Amino acid sequence: MMKTHISYIKTFLLTSLTIGFIIFLFVLSVDPYDKLGINVWNLENKAVSAGGNFKYSHIENVEKNEYQIFILGSSNANHYDPELIEELTGLKAYNYCVHNAQTLSYLAIVRHLIDKQVPKIIILNLDFFNLNENLPSDIRLIRSPIYKYLINEKIENKFDLLLKTYFSWKSFSDAWRLVYYKFLGKKIITHKKNGAYIYEFPPKLIETNFRYFEYEYKDFKIGDKNILHLEKIRKLAHHHNIKLIVTLGAINMAQIKEIKKRKQLYETFKSYKELSANIFGKVFDFSNESVAFYNGFPYGLDAVHPSSELSNIIVQKIFSSDSVDAPLNFGKILHSNSNKGGNN
Repeated sequence: MMKTHISYIKTFLLTSLTIGFIIFLFVLSVDPYDKLGINVWNLENKAVSAGGNFKYSHIENVEKNEYQIFILGSSNANHYDPELIEELTGLKAYNYCVHNAQTLSYLAIVRHLIDKQVPKIIILNLDFFNLNENLPSDIRLIRSPIYKYLINEKIENKFDLLLKTYFSWKSFSDAWRLVYYKFLGKKIITHKKNGAYIYEFPPKLIETNFRYFEYEYKDFKIGDKNILHLEKIRKLAHHHNIKLIVTLGAINMAQIKEIKKRKQLYETFKSYKELSANIFGKVFDFSNESVAFYNGFPYGLDAVHPSSELSNIIVQKIFSSDSVDAPLNFGKILHSNSNKGGNN
C-alpha cells in the first residue's frame, strides 16, 4: 500500500513538473514582455511591447525632416502626447519612448535620430533607476536593429529578469492572451503613427510598486558609465544644435514615501536629481512631493506610470508653464548645483 502511495506521488510530481515546464516553454516562445527578443508565434506587436523595433523602422522610412521634436524615455513617458506638443509649439512631434529604457537606450536613439532626422528639440524623460549601474542591460536593446549605433559601447548581457518575470501565472495569462488575439481575436494596436501609446491598461490599485525595490532599485549604485551616456547625449545635442529638455519622470507620493523610508536609497534619490541637473544644466523635476496633488485616478495608472491626464499637464508645464493650473513645485526647475539638500 505504501509503495502504491509513493508511486502516485512520484507520478503526480513528475506530471506537474512536465506540465509546468511545457507552460514555461510556451511563455518563453511568446516572450510576452519582450525581454529576450523571442517571437516564435510571429506576433506583429505585443500589448506590453516596447514598440522599439516599430519606432526604429518608422524613423528609417519617413522623410528626413518629418518630425522636429522627439520624446525619449521609458514607459513613464508613454503618454506624452505628440499632438498636444504640436499644438503648443507648431512643430511636429514623435514619441520614441520604449519600455524599460536605460541610458544606453537613450544614447542609441539620439544617434539614430541625428542620423535619420533633423531634430530641433529632444525631450528626455529620466527615471530614477536610469543611474543604477547594477541594473542589467536590457537584452531587447542588444537584439534590436538600433544596436548598430552602440558598436563601440561596452554592454553586459544578463538574464536576471528571466526567473522573476516568466515563472508566474500572470506571464502565462499574458502570453495566452497575445496568441489568442493573434489567431482568434481582435488585433491589438498599441501605437499611433506618431509613436504615441494608445493601449492603456485599466487603472490599477497599486499605490506602491514594490517590484521596483526588488529589481530597478536593488543594490542601487550610481554608475559612471550611466553618467557618461548622459554626458554623451548632452554633447551630441550641443554639437548638432538641438535643444535638450530634460524631465525627471513623475512617480506618485506613495512611491516617494517608500523611497524615503530607506535612508541610503533616499540619499541616492537626491543625488540622482542633483547629478541630472549638473549634467544638463537644468531639469524639470516632476518627482517631488508636489505630486501628492495628483494622487489616484485619473492621474496615475500605477505608482510609476502617469496617465494621459497627468502627462498632458506635464507637457503643458514644460511648454506653457504660466497657463497651467498646477502646484508651484510640480515641474520645478533644478539648476546645476542648486539642489543640495533639495526639495524632494
